Amino acid sequence: MKYLYPLACILFFSSCNDNNNNKPIDEWELNKNTRILNNENSSYQEARRLAQANIGSFIKSFDNNRDSLEFYIKAGFSDERGAENMWVRVYSVGDSMLGVLDNNPITIRKNRLGDSVVVNIIEIVDFSIYKGDSVIQGNYLNQVLEK
Repeated sequence: MKYLYPLACILFFSSCNDNNNNKPIDEWELNKNTRILNNENSSYQEARRLAQANIGSFIKSFDNNRDSLEFYIKAGFSDERGAENMWVRVYSVGDSMLGVLDNNPITIRKNRLGDSVVVNIIEIVDFSIYKGDSVIQGNYLNQVLEK
């Protein structure tokens, strides 16, 4: 019996080990909503410029329609493994935006789906406003890449 507890702990912690750290990204992770782009990419830069130019209308729409629409921003997150842009569902707007991370990261491990995050407005690289399943404003990166 005295060996049962240490054995159970070893089995539990070994099952929690992240065996995907060096796993290559598979096709499921690289669906149409995930793209690998360098921040210097011209499409990325154009989408960011459009998002920043229109962030005022995002904020105004949030203030007027927060109960009837869904508001998302895309921003960069990083840790020792790298960096990636991820979607955040916005719940509060002020000098910065408060929201909940809306996707699981592929590279970084510091953040997870459902984490509360604060994003400075200057860090926003894209945004989307949804009514039901339809984007009614934003989603600039997809627009730029589909040209």
